[in-house]
Amino acid sequence: MEFAAAALGAATAEPLRTVVHGREEPHRYTVAPGGITSITGTVVPCHPLPYPADVLYCHRPGNVGAVRVELVGQDDPSLGATAIAVCHEDTSGWDAEYFATLNGSRGEPICHYMPDKYVVWVTGEIH
Repeated sequence: MEFAAAALGAATAEPLRTVVHGREEPHRYTVAPGGITSITGTVVPCHPLPYPADVLYCHRPGNVGAVRVELVGQDDPSLGATAIAVCHEDTSGWDAEYFATLNGSRGEPICHYMPDKYVVWVTGEIH
């Protein structure tokens, strides 16, 4: 948290992460009506690293934003998730391998969900 707050230029930062609701994770989700919420401000995403203990790599990439997405189970709407997605606005420096995997083109914005062990630190408002 201290690194994230310092990287964001703030005294404190709020952690956001993807959370699955219900007893079991549905195989398919749909976005709930009105379920996309913008997160303003700068973000610091943290990714787990393959170590025996829990270790996160946190960084502050440029031209990155975030959204919170409410998802419902396609087969059972009582199940769902609150997912955090990070959007990279400038992908011009990315390795070509990413675009083949994501079926995208260099330079176009790309958003992806943050899995449940990832954390996104923010100082902005959620609306």
